[in-house]
Amino acid sequence: MPIIAVFLGLPLIEIALFASIGAWLGVGTTLLLVMASSLLGYSVLRVLGRTTAQEVTRALQQMRDPAQGMAHGVLQLLAGVLLLIPGFLTSAIGLLLLIPPVRGLVMAYAARNMTGTVILRQSGATQWRAAPTDTIDGEFTEIEPPKRPTHRPSGWTQH
Repeated sequence: MPIIAVFLGLPLIEIALFASIGAWLGVGTTLLLVMASSLLGYSVLRVLGRTTAQEVTRALQQMRDPAQGMAHGVLQLLAGVLLLIPGFLTSAIGLLLLIPPVRGLVMAYAARNMTGTVILRQSGATQWRAAPTDTIDGEFTEIEPPKRPTHRPSGWTQH
């Protein structure tokens, strides 16, 4: 239900902002701001892939976790898309996401409120478990248990 409210409410908010800002600044200035925002979004998207890939590569070479660089890259991608979309609210959110401390706050919020899922495959069966806080890497070999008799011994044989 909240996603429906966003898809219905966001265009209405953007239209109201266009009308009020257009009345305040004039049509020409309003259109110029929207075009400048879209050009900034295009620039962010164009530069983003290269810088994110370089940051992740650098983190891997230095034996650091690349997740933080990737998360910054995803949020910058979202900022570029929001700036590319015509509108003042989406542009304001996109501009905020370009500020590194704001991205840090968003990532901290997401880390507190997201849980992971681990999928284990064993003999064709899939099990789902919540992700533990620590990751342990290892190898295993499955040992088949010995077959047990399905009937009770009669007493004539030794067991």
